[in-house]
Amino acid sequence: MITSFHLPCRPVAGVLMTYSRGCAAVLSQMCEDQGTNTESTTPRSTDSASDGYHSDSDDSQQHPDRSKLVSQYAAVWSRAADEAIPALSALEPLRHTPHLKYKIVFSVVVLSFRAVISLRDRRLNELKAMLGVPEEGTPEPCVTRLLAAATRVLHSTAHSFPLGEAERTVINQVVSTLREYPCLSSCAALHALVAAACRAAWTISLHSPPLRIDTDFTPVVMNPEKHVRFSPENRDIRDRRSDLIKSFVWPALMDGNRCVFRAVVLT
Repeated sequence: MITSFHLPCRPVAGVLMTYSRGCAAVLSQMCEDQGTNTESTTPRSTDSASDGYHSDSDDSQQHPDRSKLVSQYAAVWSRAADEAIPALSALEPLRHTPHLKYKIVFSVVVLSFRAVISLRDRRLNELKAMLGVPEEGTPEPCVTRLLAAATRVLHSTAHSFPLGEAERTVINQVVSTLREYPCLSSCAALHALVAAACRAAWTISLHSPPLRIDTDFTPVVMNPEKHVRFSPENRDIRDRRSDLIKSFVWPALMDGNRCVFRAVVLT
C-alpha cells in the first residue's frame, strides 16, 4: 500500500487535480439532472458555526418543515467540522496534503446528494416497471398521482429508509479515487459523515419542492449572503481578512434562488 508523501506514480498535486476534476464532473451531472497551504490545524469558521443558516423567526414559523431540513444540513456540517476534519487531519498519510481533507469533506456531501437522488429515481422507476407503466411518453394523470403518493410515502419514512446502498456508493467513490490513501476506507469518522450526509440529502431530496445544494462555484470574492469564512486561528491575519475565495469546503443550500445555508469557504 502506498502511504508516503512521495508517490512515484501519482504525485500529490496530480491527486488533488484529479479529485477536483472529479467533483466538478459530479456537480455538472447534478446540474443536468436537476435542471498550496501547509497548515495541519483544523480550522473553524470565523462565524458562529451554526453557521451559515439564514432564517428569520417568522420564516421558521411559516415553514417549519424546511427549517428542520436546514437544521439537519447544518448538523451534518457541524459533524464534518467537529469530527471528520480532525479525524482526517490525524491520518498520517494525509498530514503532508492538508488541503485534501477539505476536498474529501466537500466531495462527501456532493456525492451523497448525487447518490440518494439516483436511489430515489431508481425506486420510483422500479415501481413503474412493476406496474407495467411505459417509460416513454407523457405519463397519464393516474401515474403522476401514483408517483406523487409514492414520494410522500418515502418522505414519511425518510428517517428510517435504508440508505446502505447510497452510503457504500459514496465511500467507494472516495476510496477508489484516492486509492493512494487506503486508510480512508477504515476512517470511522468519514463513514459516520457519509451516513449523516446521505440521510440529510435523502430527506432534503424528498421535500416538495426539494431544496438543492448550490452548484455555482465561479465566485472568487466572498458574498456575505452566500459564503462564510472557515480558517485556522494560526493563519496569517491577512488571509483571514481576505475576501478572495481559494476553495469551497461545504456547498451552500438553496431554496429556489434563496440561500438558506451559506457555503463554507477558505480564503
